[in-house]
Amino acid sequence: MERRLIGEGLPIEEIQALCDVHGQVLDGHVVAAPASPDADHPATVFSREHEVVAELVAGIREIDQAVAEGRRAA
Repeated sequence: MERRLIGEGLPIEEIQALCDVHGQVLDGHVVAAPASPDADHPATVFSREHEVVAELVAGIREIDQAVAEGRRAA
């Protein structure tokens, strides 16, 4: 966003001033996420589900490619 604003002609000093304002507004309100969510945390479950779906899609693509080439999938 900063690069876009600079490209549109906004002086760097004004961008830095806006960054300072954002920093002041957010100071003390932003907390770090836990290093590692619990095994049953929705983000962890979603990540595991994503891995399984990605494996299934890869398998389907392999079968599709084999069919397109007229051979049997491994």
